[in-house]
Formats: sequence, structure tokens, C-alpha cells
Amino acid sequence: MADLAPSAEDKDKAWLDVRRQFLKVNKIEADHPAPLVHFYRSFKGQGKEPTANAIDGLEWALALAPYDPELRWMVSKQLVDSKRYALAVQVLEPLVNSAHGSPQAKEAQELLDKAKAGAAEATAKAPQTSSKTAPAK
Repeated sequence: MADLAPSAEDKDKAWLDVRRQFLKVNKIEADHPAPLVHFYRSFKGQGKEPTANAIDGLEWALALAPYDPELRWMVSKQLVDSKRYALAVQVLEPLVNSAHGSPQAKEAQELLDKAKAGAAEATAKAPQTSSKTAPAK
């Protein structure tokens, strides 16, 4: 169905129908990552930014299938795009350090470096809290 949406007469309606089907499947198979991944991809396929709900679903899909390197890669890219660098580092490290290698090993290392730099910059920009307490009166 998602393959037909780009060529539909009313593309927006077609993509909406595609998403509804993935939501129906997700209600039936709540513990399966596939409908969550396809729901997320439907936004990308339409050329739109995924909704917060789609991103949350994608992250939940990774929790359901942490062994899937392609899913891990997709989540990693989304986390970096969302500037959630610290979490992106955690998600990327298994890809970069996999003993089995990865087709995206070089890209994963580059994205990990970007995520680490982003996390360091965010930490540097965070307001510093003082551990000193005010003197008692």
C-alpha cells in the first residue's frame, strides 16, 4: 500500500490511509517493531518530517528489537537530527563496536563523532549549578 501512495491522485489522503493501516496492525501486534518502523518511514516516504508520535514509535521499535542494526542506524540518525546527542551516542556505540561489522561502520563512526561533539557542546552550554550552599542565618 505504501508503494501506491506516491502515485495516488490524492497523495495526502493516500499517505493518511497508509498510516491508518500501520496503526491498525500495531493494535493487533503491539509488541512487533515492523508497524512502528513502517509508520515512521511513511513520513519520510512522503517527504515530511515524522511526527513526535512516529519518532517515539521508532524508538520503541528499537527497544523491541535492539539486535537489528538497520533499525539502530535509523534511530541513531533520527536522534542526531533531533539533536538528542547523548542518547544517539548510546544507540550508536553498539553499531560502531560490533564484532560482526556493519555496512554502515564508517558512516556510523562519523555519526558517532558528530553525536559526541554535539553532546559535549550541549554540556558546555548547560547552566552550571553550584554545589555551594548559602550560609545559614
